[in-house]
Amino acid sequence: MKKCAIVIPSFNEGLRVTKTILDLSQVLQEVSQEFRFELVVVDDCSSEPVNVTQQGIGFPIYILRHTINLGQGAALETGFAFCRKNLKPDYVATVDADGQHNAKDIIRFLRHLEKENLDILFATRFKKSPHIPWMRKVILKMASRFELFITGLNLSDAHNGFRVFNYKCLEQLKLTQNRMAHATEIKQIVASKKLNYAELENSITYSQESLQKGQSNLGALLILKDLLNSYLFDR
Repeated sequence: MKKCAIVIPSFNEGLRVTKTILDLSQVLQEVSQEFRFELVVVDDCSSEPVNVTQQGIGFPIYILRHTINLGQGAALETGFAFCRKNLKPDYVATVDADGQHNAKDIIRFLRHLEKENLDILFATRFKKSPHIPWMRKVILKMASRFELFITGLNLSDAHNGFRVFNYKCLEQLKLTQNRMAHATEIKQIVASKKLNYAELENSITYSQESLQKGQSNLGALLILKDLLNSYLFDR
């Protein structure tokens, strides 16, 4: 049976991350004969630390904590490093902590990854999530064009936190971008290592809370700043 680690970076998500974990457990237990799941939650120095018990959860949970806030990219790298050292999973999925991703997509993406013999499967929200705020859509499309220029990967959705990849890809994903520019860094690594990739639609459920805490225009400019610094000076 193939093993899949699910890495969830979390910062000040409160009860949302608990609900996300319970929803994942309920859905993924339906395919427990097909995949064995392990959950890695990385608490990026939340004001109220993530506190989830094993009770009622159908698979192991590991909670890692940063003592200072480092950013989502750093939280992912902490989770990836833990997986490389301790879990050695066949596959890894990354999921946002706020519950906007659909747990059933993990199963669908894993099956597609295996069927197509891919190293990584990126997600796009533009086919299954029609109610994307127009400004968010414009920012994401502009970021995708920039990513095409610096990575050569023609993908439609920049900074979608949902993705699934194999252990070969995990070994290469040693992230240096601590904050949101990590999403483009992942694509840069995939391109430079010539990993097999594709894009598949996923569904995202927006709430008022997720819209308020999501990437603002200023956040997009900060991402661009991080990317330009990396592109110009770290090559």
